[in-house]
Amino acid sequence: MRLFLVTEIALVIMFAGFAARSQESVSDQARSLLEQAHAEQAAAMDAARQGDQAAYQRHSNQADDFMAQVRSLFEKAHIDDSSNPDDLAVYAGFRKELGDYDLAERALIRALSLSPDRADLWFALGELQALLGTDGEARAIKSLRKTTALDQSPELTAKAHAALGAVFLQQGLFDFARTELEAAVDADSGHVGARIALASLDVRDGAIGKASESLDALGEIGPEYMALMQRTIEKALFDFGESRRWMEDTADNHLAYAKLLVRAGRPGDSLLPLERAAELDPDNYVTWNLLGSMYRGFDRIEDARRAFARSLELNPDQPRTRSAMDELNAAVAPKVPLAPLAPQ
Repeated sequence: MRLFLVTEIALVIMFAGFAARSQESVSDQARSLLEQAHAEQAAAMDAARQGDQAAYQRHSNQADDFMAQVRSLFEKAHIDDSSNPDDLAVYAGFRKELGDYDLAERALIRALSLSPDRADLWFALGELQALLGTDGEARAIKSLRKTTALDQSPELTAKAHAALGAVFLQQGLFDFARTELEAAVDADSGHVGARIALASLDVRDGAIGKASESLDALGEIGPEYMALMQRTIEKALFDFGESRRWMEDTADNHLAYAKLLVRAGRPGDSLLPLERAAELDPDNYVTWNLLGSMYRGFDRIEDARRAFARSLELNPDQPRTRSAMDELNAAVAPKVPLAPLAPQ
C-alpha cells in the first residue's frame, strides 16, 4: 500500500511537471533555448580567442543543437499559422538572427495584423525593414514613424528616432539624420548609438574637435558599440577628406583628428597629426602620452621612451605612464651575462 502511494505521488508530480511545461508558451520555450544557444556561442568565441580548438568546436556544436531545437519547436507549432503575436515576434527575431529577413518581416506583419497597436512590434518591423536595403527603407520609415505615434515612452521613442536617423544616414540624407538623432538624444541622453552617429555627422561637417570631445564624453565604450563607432567614424573621415574641407592648423585640432583616426581603427595614420600636435604645443603631456602609446604599438621603442619621458617631465604624477616607461626601460636594458661557474 505504501509503495503504491509513493508511486502514485511520483506520477502526480511527474504529470504536474509535464502539464506545466506543456502550458509554457512557444515564445517562452524558444527564448530559453535561444539564451542557451547564445551562451554557447559566446563560450565558443572565448575558446577561439584562447586558441582552444576543441572547446570552440564543442561549444559551436552545442549552440547549433540549441538553434536546431528552436527551429523544430517553431515547425511543430506551425508558427506561420499562429495567432499569438508574442510567438510570432520571437520567431521573427530568430529568423532575423539567421539572416532570413523576408521571413522575419512576414512574421511581424502577421503579428501586427493581430495586434495593430503594439508599438514594440512596429519598432521591430522598422528595424528589420531597414536591413532589407533600398527596397525596405521606405517601409522602415513608415513603421518607425508609426512607433513614435503609438508610444511616447522615452526608451522606445529614443530607439525609434535613432533607427530613423540610421536609415537617413544610410540614404545620405544627413540633415534629416541629424534631426532624428538629436530627437533620440533628447528622449534618452544615454543613447550611445545616437551620440556616436551624431559625432560622425560632426566629423563629416568638419567639426573635428566637437566630434572628438563628444566621443570622449562617452567614457569607455562597451564592445557592443565598438563596431558601430569604427564603421561610422571611418566613413565620416573618408567623407570629410573627399569633401576637401579643411581644419585650422592648431594643436587641439590635430590631437582631436588623431584620436578619431584611432577610434576608426587607423592608428598608423594618427602618427602624423600627433607629431604635428606635439610640434605646435610641446607642453601638452596628453599628446605625448598618446604619441608614446602609438610609437610603442609600432615597436618604435626609442621614440616611445622619448615621448613618455617628455610627458613625465611635464607631469610627473602619472603612475600609468611611469609604469609604461619602466617596462620600456626594462625591455632595452642590457642583459648581464651569467658569471661562469667556479671549478669544483
